Amino acid sequence: MATVAIRTAIERILSGSIRIPAFQRGFVWTTDNISFLMDSIYRNYPIGNILLWRTRDTLEKERDLGPFALPKAEKEYPVDYVLDGQQRLTAIFSVFQTTLQANSSTEAFDIFFDLQAPDGALEDQFVSIFETGADPNRYFPLRAIFDTARFFKIASELSEDNKDKVVELQRRFQEFQLNLDVIEFDNKDEIAIIFERVNRAGIRLDAFQLLSAWTWSSEFDLNESISELASDLEPFGFYDLSSDPNLMMKCFAAVVKGDAQLKDVVSLHGPTVRARFDEIKRGILGAIDFLKKATVH
Repeated sequence: MATVAIRTAIERILSGSIRIPAFQRGFVWTTDNISFLMDSIYRNYPIGNILLWRTRDTLEKERDLGPFALPKAEKEYPVDYVLDGQQRLTAIFSVFQTTLQANSSTEAFDIFFDLQAPDGALEDQFVSIFETGADPNRYFPLRAIFDTARFFKIASELSEDNKDKVVELQRRFQEFQLNLDVIEFDNKDEIAIIFERVNRAGIRLDAFQLLSAWTWSSEFDLNESISELASDLEPFGFYDLSSDPNLMMKCFAAVVKGDAQLKDVVSLHGPTVRARFDEIKRGILGAIDFLKKATVH
């Protein structure tokens, strides 16, 4: 496990070396979630590890980091894809970064330190301010923490007591260390091992996610294919099968590989599945028809 300062993590994101795979969901945290995270960092509480997958090959499909489109990687290697901790990393980056222009509103990330809030563990010192005319002598913007010129400009206009508070505020965020767990693999034989170990560690990663990231290209959208298959299964009363992607992957492996063990699932190749998708569909429908006839008899 490695530790990095918040500023270093931001710089790595800006360089394009930390990225978001397409299978990750979008940013769903509320301002309360973001403020709570800022408070935990301020108090140096544990916020959990961020799990990264390091690979030489960039993925065909990626996702923006919250409201920000990430720049292309400066180097071909390494590229670290976020497998766990995306919400935390997005919140941290979006609160503090001052370089990228957002594609959508960043109002939720405008978090302020309330200089008049009591310094108690149960008090809300980090808030979002949406009303205009807020007292600038009371609320210090966290976005200024790593912006040296802006920080000193705002701090110079504060009282001595409040100036001491924001200097301490800056120190705490500058010194906080993020825990990064990096797993590195470049061939499918290792995916089964990583899959099993990561799940044993308590982090939920499924074969569908890994395969979506690893093998499917812009020419073949696994989600669309499963949705189409679900429509074909609906008249037979098996539409809900599509809600279990891992089961679908096992069905794919059973047809393509002749077995549905984990090693067979993770060795599936996107273009092969695409080329044989009609065969896979016929196999699933045939199995359903067989089971129906067996039940009748």
